[in-house]
Amino acid sequence: MRLSQRSIQFITCIGLVLLTSTALAKEKKNPLDGQPAVRHRIELREGRFEVGPSISFTLNRAVRDSVLFGVKLEYHVWDTVSVGAEVQGGLSYNTGLANELKDSYAENNESEQWEKLQKRMSDMVMAGDIRATWTPIYGRIAVFSKLFVLYDLYLFGGFGMAYTKNSGDPGEFGNDDVDATNEGFRPGLTLPGFGMHIYFNNWVSLGLEVKNIMFEDNETGADQTRGLQQDEVDQFAACGNIASGSCSPTLVNKDDRSFQMHWLIGVNVTFFFPMEPDISR
Repeated sequence: MRLSQRSIQFITCIGLVLLTSTALAKEKKNPLDGQPAVRHRIELREGRFEVGPSISFTLNRAVRDSVLFGVKLEYHVWDTVSVGAEVQGGLSYNTGLANELKDSYAENNESEQWEKLQKRMSDMVMAGDIRATWTPIYGRIAVFSKLFVLYDLYLFGGFGMAYTKNSGDPGEFGNDDVDATNEGFRPGLTLPGFGMHIYFNNWVSLGLEVKNIMFEDNETGADQTRGLQQDEVDQFAACGNIASGSCSPTLVNKDDRSFQMHWLIGVNVTFFFPMEPDISR
């Protein structure tokens, strides 16, 4: 098929237009290149102090749970990185398992024996951490399409600590050194920790945290090594009344502690200073 001169001219014009458009598209610069993702964003964290009251509850203690009250302090170096601390002290109470055991001892007329056992148990009377925090996720959420609030999600970890204490008196446990196994200051690690802020306005937030403080502990104050330590073996060997059954290869001391996880869940209300945050360009 032979093309007419007019058809050839039309095709040539179309080709030139396409080539010109392609060249212009390659030369045209995206006006958003190098620009921030969000303009005029409220900088809720960077360069601000955060402080406020907090409350936490232990989650996985076997026989003595605790409720702890304290304060959280944080300095946000950048929008996504901060350093801070939380220190809390409080009261302890029996877990459901401990109450079941108490009732069982009472049914068998062994309440006095239960009281002796409970004096060995340790209470977590103080807990805290010194942390580094990373906040990778933040944004805005809508509640019923009417109320819009800002939020962020963060991870943290660092140095952890606790103070545990039993209710027994010195010398009450015979040869057992229960104080050595579950009473005193316990340094450790806080890892991992998870948290969330929900901002009521530019300087007040509601926080929720879950964290794991790891330290050496023996919550029940019982013999955990079952005579495997050399001092326990020596004590059993030196016992002069083995036949009567009054001699037992058990001894409670610092060797009966083990490195354990202590999970806590907490709520806090914190205030940010300065009260007026910066606005991004």
